[in-house]
Amino acid sequence: MKNSSSPPVPSARGFQSLLVSIVLLVVLVADPRLFLNHIPHVHDMGGVVGGLRLWLVCLTVCFSLNRMMEMILKRTIRRAWVYIASWSIVIPAAYGIVAPWLAHRWPSRDQDDLLLLTAMIVVIAFAGAMFKRLADSVARTAHYDHLTGLPNRVLLTESLDRGIERSRRLGKKMAVCMVNVDYFKRINDSLGHSGGDAILVHVANQLRSVARPLDTVARISGDEFVILMQDFDNMADAEQHGQRILDALNVPTMVGDLEVCVTASLGFCLFPDGAQDSASLLHSADAAMYEAKNAGRASVHIYTPAMQRQTSDRLELEEDFRYALENNELSMHYQPQIQLATCDVTGVEALLRWNSPKRGPVPPSQFIGIAEEVGLMIPVGEWALQQVCRDGVEMQKATGRPLTVALNLSARQFGQRGLVASVERNVLASGLNPRHLELEITEQMLMVNSPHTLATLQAIRDLGVGIAIDDFGTGFSSFSYILQYHVDRIKIDQSFIARSIEDPNATAIVRTIIAMAHGLNMRVVAEGVETHEQSDFLLWRRCDDAQGYLFARPMPKAEVPAAVERIVTELRKRAMEQTVDLTASEYGLPESSRMFINN
Repeated sequence: MKNSSSPPVPSARGFQSLLVSIVLLVVLVADPRLFLNHIPHVHDMGGVVGGLRLWLVCLTVCFSLNRMMEMILKRTIRRAWVYIASWSIVIPAAYGIVAPWLAHRWPSRDQDDLLLLTAMIVVIAFAGAMFKRLADSVARTAHYDHLTGLPNRVLLTESLDRGIERSRRLGKKMAVCMVNVDYFKRINDSLGHSGGDAILVHVANQLRSVARPLDTVARISGDEFVILMQDFDNMADAEQHGQRILDALNVPTMVGDLEVCVTASLGFCLFPDGAQDSASLLHSADAAMYEAKNAGRASVHIYTPAMQRQTSDRLELEEDFRYALENNELSMHYQPQIQLATCDVTGVEALLRWNSPKRGPVPPSQFIGIAEEVGLMIPVGEWALQQVCRDGVEMQKATGRPLTVALNLSARQFGQRGLVASVERNVLASGLNPRHLELEITEQMLMVNSPHTLATLQAIRDLGVGIAIDDFGTGFSSFSYILQYHVDRIKIDQSFIARSIEDPNATAIVRTIIAMAHGLNMRVVAEGVETHEQSDFLLWRRCDDAQGYLFARPMPKAEVPAAVERIVTELRKRAMEQTVDLTASEYGLPESSRMFINN
């Protein structure tokens, strides 16, 4: 039942075959006796030369059209000389065998009739072979993927139905594994469509390599593959086989001069535990695959009934979010950023919030990914940019400080062609100084090494707008793109800050990032600061700015002025107390003197 092997892939010899066919056609039309002289008794039959001319011309035209069709369909199966040699033997042999038999069968027939009957038999046989090959080509197109040679959704469904019937008959379990290539759109955008096709072929080959004799590997959409696995005992078997699939896909492949390593998210559904029919099996495996993606990708998830409820909730959440923008349910909150050396608030980071009338406040982790998938980040990002520029001007006036407003850009928003024009338009319309706007991008966006990326960053910097790398240290962290793309600030991810006090490795990473950034004339922002110990450590390591719950949580625009005054007052008071304590310790002042000075 294994359908994972590809159909015969024909060689690209269509042009040569067509050229030889045309030459043969011209020769036969010009003088058919060149061919007739090699057939016994025929060279004496002057009366049938016209009929033979017509017969041979028709035969050769059919041959030429067949080769032309194969060239167009790229389905040439044999080399031209093999094909011509075969028919050069078949046609005389047909006459030599069929004509005597016909003469014995119908002795009253003359040689002309026998020759014409022989011609008819040969032409019919030839036409039958041609149409058989055409039918095979159409069948392959209908049931197999043209790029990878794997079965498509149609053939997979048939295999699923047969597999379900077999499992029921033998009393065994069957597994359906949905495989989705991680970040394929990013790969396609950076390597081009030809590079993306090469990655898909590589994935198909790796999946074939781990498939068992009874398994079926199919490609059902752009970057989605399905493996139908027979004779599974339990979920542990599925997880072990899923890990083998991940290991196989993790083998690097060369695309041009680049070495690319592919990961995938896998979702399993077992029959009959998870679903009872082919459509439900595919749907459930797809739900498990999305759980793997939500869990961080490059992982294996097994379908459970709870996932179906989660999938339904996700679809409902997606439908609600589609109307969030037009119903004015979105808003921007702002988290202050503190300059550690001066204990002053110098900027804010803008964070998107969704307050659903039906669900209440929805965490960004639940709707940002949905907005990316359904293509809503472009309009949402445009609205956020416009709102942030306006709010930035108002917060500067309310606080009396030249606050810098930082806004995250999504990958889809950064990739749009009109981004630079949108930034310029909104900055001019709001009256915000471009130097007080900062756009945050992730490391993954910079890894797409393309002229568009470099041109976009340079155009944004030419406007006077700052560029920051968000969540630094959690992605590829390659120094090469930092040298290539000029950025203004690096934001250390909160996962390193949270462990910077207890974990020596995290401490070393934070210290290294700060030193590297300062060496490249970049400022450093620490995210997720929650304790005074972390703040003191960052100040000691000469980190420039910090933000986190220690100072303030994200808040609406109206609350920012009061929060700024409170933060500055508390930080400067604590700095003064620390200074007094250090001075008193140095000079040995008693506790009463410390309290008097502090007061």
